[in-house]
Amino acid sequence: MGRLRTIGLWDGSLDVLDPQVALVLMLAPVSSVKARLLPAMFNDAMWRDTADVYWPSQTGRRLEEEEWDRLRRRVETLAACMRIPEWHVWRILGTGMARLLTD
Repeated sequence: MGRLRTIGLWDGSLDVLDPQVALVLMLAPVSSVKARLLPAMFNDAMWRDTADVYWPSQTGRRLEEEEWDRLRRRVETLAACMRIPEWHVWRILGTGMARLLTD
């Protein structure tokens, strides 16, 4: 947890959880049924579009190289448009997915 916080991949909203539970949530595959809900968590169209490309990567299914390339491009574009680091986009998407697991 400390290492993830240091490198910017730990969202403070996870602090309310036991650290071991939060880490499991961050690493556990998510069912497709739940993962598909991620885009609806965002009000902004760019975030929704990026989340729509991201969620399949969290289901334990192996993505094709083209799917990974598309996801990386979406994250790069969103980060550039929002003027935030790419790791911040990954962190927000991952935190949203972890929240879905707790529901």
